[in-house]
Amino acid sequence: MKVFCSNDRKKYLPEGYDEHIDIKCRSDVGFQFWDKHMKFDSEFSSLAIDLLYISIFVFAMDRKVLRAEQPDNWSRSIELNIPVSDVVFWDERKTLLHTMISFLSGDDWKFSFRKKEILDERDFYERNKYKKARAKSYDTVCMLSGGLDSYIGAIDLLEKRNNKVLFVSHYGGGKGTKEYQDLVFQSLKTEYELEDSDYIQFYASCKNGVEDTTRTRSFMFFSHAIALASAFNIDTQMYIPENGFISLNIPLTGARFGSSSTRTTHPYYMKLLKKLVKEMGLNLTIINPYQLKTKGDMVLECKNIELLKNNYTKTMSCSHPDVGRYDKESKTMHCGSCIPCIIRRAALLRGFTKDKTEVRDFKLTKTEAARLNKNAFLKKIETFKSDGAIMEIQKSGIIDENLNEIAKLMTYEATKNLKLETTEVTTPLMKTQAYTLQDFHCHPDLYNDNFNLLKKAKYNNFSVIAMTNLPQLYKRYEDLFGGEESMIISLGYHPQLVVDYPNEMEKFLKYIKRAKFIGEVGLDKTIKDEIHINKQKEIFKRIIFECNKLGEKIISIHSRKADDIIFDFLKKSSCIYILHWYTGSKKRLLDAMAGNDNLYISINSDMISTIQGKKIVKDVPLSKIVLETDAPFTESTKNMYPESILHDIAIEIAKVRECDLIEILKNIEYNSNRILSI
Repeated sequence: MKVFCSNDRKKYLPEGYDEHIDIKCRSDVGFQFWDKHMKFDSEFSSLAIDLLYISIFVFAMDRKVLRAEQPDNWSRSIELNIPVSDVVFWDERKTLLHTMISFLSGDDWKFSFRKKEILDERDFYERNKYKKARAKSYDTVCMLSGGLDSYIGAIDLLEKRNNKVLFVSHYGGGKGTKEYQDLVFQSLKTEYELEDSDYIQFYASCKNGVEDTTRTRSFMFFSHAIALASAFNIDTQMYIPENGFISLNIPLTGARFGSSSTRTTHPYYMKLLKKLVKEMGLNLTIINPYQLKTKGDMVLECKNIELLKNNYTKTMSCSHPDVGRYDKESKTMHCGSCIPCIIRRAALLRGFTKDKTEVRDFKLTKTEAARLNKNAFLKKIETFKSDGAIMEIQKSGIIDENLNEIAKLMTYEATKNLKLETTEVTTPLMKTQAYTLQDFHCHPDLYNDNFNLLKKAKYNNFSVIAMTNLPQLYKRYEDLFGGEESMIISLGYHPQLVVDYPNEMEKFLKYIKRAKFIGEVGLDKTIKDEIHINKQKEIFKRIIFECNKLGEKIISIHSRKADDIIFDFLKKSSCIYILHWYTGSKKRLLDAMAGNDNLYISINSDMISTIQGKKIVKDVPLSKIVLETDAPFTESTKNMYPESILHDIAIEIAKVRECDLIEILKNIEYNSNRILSI
């Protein structure tokens, strides 16, 4: 496709061209660079404005020409004729532009140039509004996309306190991007006492542009900042904060030469861009301080970790945040399944052990693209060989500087603690593990909306063992949720109810053969009535006898004030005994565990908040610990079931035992799998 580009509002199509696009025509391009009342120490470089216009025309045609209409459903051939201030200069850089932009978008771009008749920068300087504007001096320009990387980059830069920084954003089309950018800058403004004038937010869009890959958007975004920096009249630094892992555009399969992310800061592309800027004679140094870091490194090393922790949910990393509009969603959110979303979640789990970002697809199962991304990641990890990293990273582009350091980024951080599937592989820098947690004691029937809990479990990759207090309830909830993998129904007969419901044993025996999980059962001596205690003993003894006779049952046991007698009932067998919310003697517990390999304890948040509970958690063998919530009977679950509750309990256990969280998670998952495997 041959495209005639102009800036004179004259709509005409010269012979030999397929399309005419005018940067001044609002039906072609939405472009607000000249609408801003900017004044700096010098005038804009004409070459920098040329570059800005080139980038706008490239971006516009990137949106207008559909990839799906190409023979290979991807690569396009586009030739642009562009008006510039210095034809000789740009004619000599046709090859450089062709190489740089073609690499960035994966297309074939060609350029020709003609003399620009209208110099928009001249018109801009003559305006009264410009003449009256207050000039501000800067020595640094920093890209602020509204994403997590750019937010961390801004924080780290401002923490130095020795830079005069101008932040630059771009938005255009769709919803959500501008709102997140505004939230990000507002938090920076408050924390670091910035002024509104320290932030310039540009709008640029292609009208009627329907192609959504838009890989050249970054070129246009950077060109805005380059144009601004050209007016600083001082040696200037331009910061482009993006983690080195995602900038590599690592192929996910052998058949693909790049992932679904972009080459925005790929070392090869950045090298070409720096070369062009240098040849333009600009006193501008382009820096990506995180080229040799992963996103997780950036989170962990952020210079103001509290600010980041309190505000990271205000950032947007998703490549298509507004796709939910097709499902009539009222707000934007992360899809959860694109490559940037996967990397983001992994990084936040690494840095903060949990991620509060609201996402559409936690398990990467809702769309075909999500399933493909998930499978591609897992397969890549499974087959990854560290000694091939140097060759692997260069499939997307030649890297001839810092090659060994960049190769070390092939850690596939996107799987670290990411709940996709349980899988472990060795990468150059670390072992990566995804942990699956189980709630071994919960009462979802006591919530008004147990379906919401079911949904949380499904999309956060954990399972809930749902206790019942009476056998009659087992059948009811088995009928409702028996087919759900994330909720398992347990057959129970609560000790406090055995007198009020004396005839439930018959029903219990009716269902016991098909119930793998038994609970809540046990003894409760807070009831002082001797007749009641004797009835409890009778029922509990019968339950344990029947379970041991059948074998391979998993039994959640209530033992309040009954630790002096409870262990007498728990004979060695193939059944698993899990002491729920144990508050008795630590010595009795340890002695009992020493004599029974199948005896465990389940820990909840309230238990670990007490002195006695902490002593038990600290001294019980880690091989004997699993998790429970006892929701809604604990303080943190009485009103709702927090999605991160199991992970939060694991964190508290790690603190009490003074050991690494990963060690806790690894052991708890192992214990849980051992129990569930019987």
